[in-house]
Amino acid sequence: MARAPTRSPLAEKQMQEIIAERHWKYPVTIRIGYGLPEPIPGPVEAIECLEHRWPHNSGLYFELALLRCEAAARRASSIEEAREMFMSAAIEAYVLA
Repeated sequence: MARAPTRSPLAEKQMQEIIAERHWKYPVTIRIGYGLPEPIPGPVEAIECLEHRWPHNSGLYFELALLRCEAAARRASSIEEAREMFMSAAIEAYVLA
């Protein structure tokens, strides 16, 4: 049976840095409906939440957050600007915990 290749400690550290780059310094905690509060760590997770779980698929900040998070996920804009827009969308939709 073939074994999966193992990463060197340097490659593992680089992978962790890449993952950390895609997350906000502080997660945004939301609560949708009667669910438990949940932290959203970065723009990729925010996009999933906005597209599939958001209570209102409209609104000024909803649209801006989606655009900013998509740009940040592509590394075309600031990740922290995306966080600010996502927080504004959460306030607009009454889901910021």
